[in-house]
Amino acid sequence: MTFSYVIFSFLMLFFVFLINYSQKYRKATRKLVMFFYTIFFLFFFLLVVLGLLILLKVSFPLLFLKTVPFLKNNLFFSKFNIFTSLCCFFFSFVGFLIFSYSFRRYLSFFLPLDANNYVHIFTIMAVVLGLAYFSIFLSIDFVKLLNERVSIEDKVKLFDLWYSEFFYLFLSFLGVGLFTRRSLREVFVRLGFENVKLKDVIKGINYGFFILAISLVIGSLALKFGMSQNITIDKLTHKLLGTFNLGLLFSLSFGPALGEEVLYRGALQPRLGISLTSLLFALSHMTYGLSFITLNVFVVGIILSFLRKNYNIVVCIVSHAFNNFIFGLLCLLGVK
Repeated sequence: MTFSYVIFSFLMLFFVFLINYSQKYRKATRKLVMFFYTIFFLFFFLLVVLGLLILLKVSFPLLFLKTVPFLKNNLFFSKFNIFTSLCCFFFSFVGFLIFSYSFRRYLSFFLPLDANNYVHIFTIMAVVLGLAYFSIFLSIDFVKLLNERVSIEDKVKLFDLWYSEFFYLFLSFLGVGLFTRRSLREVFVRLGFENVKLKDVIKGINYGFFILAISLVIGSLALKFGMSQNITIDKLTHKLLGTFNLGLLFSLSFGPALGEEVLYRGALQPRLGISLTSLLFALSHMTYGLSFITLNVFVVGIILSFLRKNYNIVVCIVSHAFNNFIFGLLCLLGVK
C-alpha cells in the first residue's frame, strides 16, 4: 500500500460524505455541488484530451513527438493504441451526457435511479470514470505491465487487504447516508442486513458449494479450449499463507467477502442493477490478470447478485467467504 492510496481513500470517503450531506441540504450546498460538477467535467474533458493525444500519436507520430516530446519515453503512454483513444472518446461522451437531466431520466427507465438525486448522479459519473479506467488499461494490458514492474512480494500484505476491505465498508456505509440521510439502523437495512437468521448462514454455505462447482466447471472448460491458466492467485495465496494457517486462511476468505459484498451487492446493486454491478465486480479483480478467471468472477458476481435479490446480504457474504475458503484450501493443497 502506498501513501497516495491512503490519501485517495480518505478523500474518497470525505467526498462521499459531502455528496450525501448535499443531498440532505440541497439549498444550502448548491455551490458545493457545482464545484463537484466542475471536477467531474474536468475529468471527462481530460479523457477527451487523452483521446486526442493518442489519436495524434497513432495517426501522426512525428507531429506527436514534436508536440509533446515529454511523453516520448512514458512506459504506459507508449502502449496506448486506437482502441484506447476510442475508449476515451466514448466514456467522455457518456460522462457529458450525464450532465443532462433528460439523459438521466432516460437511464432511470433501465436503472433504479432518481434523476434529481445528487448521490445517484455522482455515483453514475464515478462508475463511468471507473469503466473508462478499466477499459483504457485493458487496451494496453495494464496488468502485464504492472507484473513486470512490481514483484509478487510487493502486492500481498495482509494489512493491505484488510485496509482495502474496511475502506469498502466505510465507503458503503457513508455512501448510503450514514451520519447524513439515514440512521445506523436504516443503513443496515439499506445494505441488506435485515431479518438475519442462522438459516441464512446455512444457505450461504450451500450456495458456496454451488458457486465453487460453477467455478470449477468454468475452469475446466477454459483449459479444455486452451485458455491459459493465470497463476497469480495461487502465488498470492501461498505468499500470504505460507504454510497452512487456519486463522490467516479465514482472514483471506472472510475479509474480501465482507467488504466486497457490502459494497457491490449491498450498496451498489440496488442502484446499478445486477449486470452493471457484476461487471464492475469482475473488472475490480483484474489484478489477477485478464483470463478465464475474469469471466468466472463475472459469473460468480451474477449468482451473488441474484442471492442478494432473493435473500439478504449475509447469504452473499457467507457464500463468497466459503467459496474463498475452499479455493484457498485447494491452492494450499496443490489442487489445480
